Amino acid sequence: MLALAGLVALSGGAVAFAVQDKVTICHATNSNANPYVQQEPAADGDLSGHGAHTGPLWNVNLKALHLAWGDIIPEFDYVDANGPQHFPGLNWDAAGRAIWGNGCAAVPRLSLTVTKTNDADGDSSYNQDETVAAPGLSVPFRAVVTNTSAVTVQMTLLTDTVGAVVSALTCAVAPPATLAAGASFTCDFTLAAFSPAAGTALIDTVTAGATQVGNPDNAVSAFGSSTVRTRAAASPSPSASVSPSVSASASASPSPSASASPSPSTSASATPTPTATASASPSASVSPSSTATPSSSTSPVADPTAVALPTAVSTTLSPTPEPGVVSTPEESPAPFTGGGGTITGPGGVEGGVPGLALTGIELSRLWATAGALVALGVIGLVATWRRAPQER
Repeated sequence: MLALAGLVALSGGAVAFAVQDKVTICHATNSNANPYVQQEPAADGDLSGHGAHTGPLWNVNLKALHLAWGDIIPEFDYVDANGPQHFPGLNWDAAGRAIWGNGCAAVPRLSLTVTKTNDADGDSSYNQDETVAAPGLSVPFRAVVTNTSAVTVQMTLLTDTVGAVVSALTCAVAPPATLAAGASFTCDFTLAAFSPAAGTALIDTVTAGATQVGNPDNAVSAFGSSTVRTRAAASPSPSASVSPSVSASASASPSPSASASPSPSTSASATPTPTATASASPSASVSPSSTATPSSSTSPVADPTAVALPTAVSTTLSPTPEPGVVSTPEESPAPFTGGGGTITGPGGVEGGVPGLALTGIELSRLWATAGALVALGVIGLVATWRRAPQER
């Protein structure tokens, strides 16, 4: 026989536990519309009658499968002929307790969503994954919690997790105690010195929990995460500095001298003196943001593309020979003998008159004068010869 009420006293007067005379249970039916009915049998009736209703917890698929679901019985203590005993219950898990706590009526399925974002880059736009410029910076976060259930829920949990560290979350605006079906709230918060080492990422997670109002056993939780990355440090890249100084100088000073003397009075001389100097000093400098600055310098001796241009051309020509004058090549001037010496033109040999040397022009003039004198003399002789017969 069971002891149904009171406290069980053990030896020495110590009280081990209390026993119950009645236990409220959810008795299984065969209807999906009303899967359980609430009953309150005597404790011995739970063991003798309902304790054998050991089917699974109800769900909408069992009836179609022709499977009977079991009762929901909470755990309780009792005393029999063998002394104090403990009954562990049937279907007394979280889902069973939720139905039991809902008056044995099927409980609504609860659901939440948590949308987690951050504004690591500081552009006032929140995204699930953002990159920050440097490590050790504060990062603003935002979590939006939405009740997607068909009933009002009571908020019971709001935590923030970074790595293995879980802490209670303090929002800029305190979240509501309850959240109606379909409603949401926003939790803004900032974590100081959150951005990780350069080139790495860190995940922050917000977890929200709620229960059905009046039925704490019908509970739900959800979480959302966002990632903060820190930009990798710039790897050293060579800084190229090239400053070739190319200087090409081409100087040409030909001094061709053309002297043509087809006659003693003709002389031509051309002395072009082209000079050209080309100087190119291109300088190219590339300086990336890195600290390494290798440089190279090139200094070619001459630029083959430089073009030499003449800067001055000097040409000297002798006067045109006078009419009637016979020219003698300058290369082999004929000596003029008279007065005890030899007069030579350019390129000739000095004669018997010391210090006397005539240029080609002077020699041409001399020959012209001599020719004129000879011509006058001949004309005079001819005139004299023609008058002679008349006088005779």
